[in-house]
Amino acid sequence: SIGVDSDYFALYAGSSFYCPDANGDTVLTHRGDFGRTPWTYNFDASVGYTPEWAGKKLTLEARVFNVFNTQRVTEYYETAQAGSADSQLPELNFGNVVNYQTPRSVQFSARYEF
Repeated sequence: SIGVDSDYFALYAGSSFYCPDANGDTVLTHRGDFGRTPWTYNFDASVGYTPEWAGKKLTLEARVFNVFNTQRVTEYYETAQAGSADSQLPELNFGNVVNYQTPRSVQFSARYEF
């Protein structure tokens, strides 16, 4: 036997949350019951140039990260209840977007070998 408090373990576990159901009632749910974040992908590209006139010691490079500027959601606000673990007060930010993929960026570099 786990003990007299075993019924309350679910209230403090990281895998359970109080969330509103379709009828507006607050029910104990599991992580992932409200969906998952979408698949993400990046297409990165780079190009380098080593000029002959520099004795092949100079290399110029350009890198483009997230070429297509994909902006998918990577994180939602997951806490559904406000207050303590057994509170049934709804958190107003529940389900809002927290983070997106890093937008397109470009990096230039020059390398010289001595």
